[in-house]
Amino acid sequence: MLSLGHNQIVVVPDDVGVLTRLRDLDLSHNALVDLPDSVGALVSLTSLNVRANRLRLVPEVMARLTRLQRLVLSENLLQGLPSNLGLGMGELRHLAVDCNRLESLPHGIVQCTRLQVRGRERHPTKSE
Repeated sequence: MLSLGHNQIVVVPDDVGVLTRLRDLDLSHNALVDLPDSVGALVSLTSLNVRANRLRLVPEVMARLTRLQRLVLSENLLQGLPSNLGLGMGELRHLAVDCNRLESLPHGIVQCTRLQVRGRERHPTKSE
């Protein structure tokens, strides 16, 4: 586990990708505006918490995290999620997206049959 929450981190270094055995990464309550593509190399990750940052985008490489069971994206500035999020992510059980600016969820989410989405009730999609 690597817990870096409640700091004032602005940038996650690209070198984070060398931590291929890392299972739990907590970057919550910082000042991140983006995540590096090297996050996609964290293939052993089962939990990623980036709650309460300033994220506007989630990198497409997140779909490579096929062992991810818990993804917390709450309290950011997200307007959308990558279209491939959920594809091949059958282990994903918990997705928290509340307190963002989301207008929809990606279609790949339906492949996550174990998933319990939290937060969508506060942010209905345009089609609802």
